[in-house]
Amino acid sequence: MISVEPVILSFVDREDLKTGYVTAVNRLLPQLSRSAEPLSCADLIYITRQGHCRLFLAIDNTQSGISESVVGMAMIFFVDRPEGWLGQIHSVVVDKPYRGQHIGSMLLKKLLESAQLRARLEGQEIKLELTSNPNNQDRATAIKMYEKYGFKLVALAVDQDGTNLYRLVVTP
Repeated sequence: MISVEPVILSFVDREDLKTGYVTAVNRLLPQLSRSAEPLSCADLIYITRQGHCRLFLAIDNTQSGISESVVGMAMIFFVDRPEGWLGQIHSVVVDKPYRGQHIGSMLLKKLLESAQLRARLEGQEIKLELTSNPNNQDRATAIKMYEKYGFKLVALAVDQDGTNLYRLVVTP
């Protein structure tokens, strides 16, 4: 059984739990980006402690260890700008052996719920954005999923290493 849970590492007391999450995230990072560098425990705690950041992890509850049970992740950042709130989705990845099981969809739903909650709390719409490389074969399925949830292509990549920009407006 897979569940998707928000993680705030600053509230995790045991060091082995913290390092288990770091190991899991570092295992997923190369599947997300060839240029991703491993994170330290302090790095991941810093990222998750930011007030407008939410990290969600997909957990395989049949696995025993923290680092083995994390099978996907996704982050959302909210930025309060003079022209209104912006939400940015980053670091969406599902472990290769678990792809095709709708885990990416589960993660995206949690991100959208988080954006909907923020829109209600702020009493205003939020422009939600994400980028995806159209030339990466692994991203083709993700792009279809984003479009299924209502994201619209608003800007095209200018070169083969570039990323397309997708946007969805979330209302309170």
